[in-house]
Amino acid sequence: MANILGGIAVSHTPTIGFAVDHHKQQDPAWAPIFQSFEPLQRWLEGEKTGCAGIHL
Repeated sequence: MANILGGIAVSHTPTIGFAVDHHKQQDPAWAPIFQSFEPLQRWLEGEKTGCAGIHL
């Protein structure tokens, strides 16, 4: 049985996807946004999630 950890939401997801697709994570305008995701990424890695559901 699955263990549901919680929900994660981000506004402007299509715009962020554009930035990733165009390798803009280090661009001065985008870097703060991607840096703010780092604690969440570390937490998810520590939880060793088996799957993620994405709702668009």
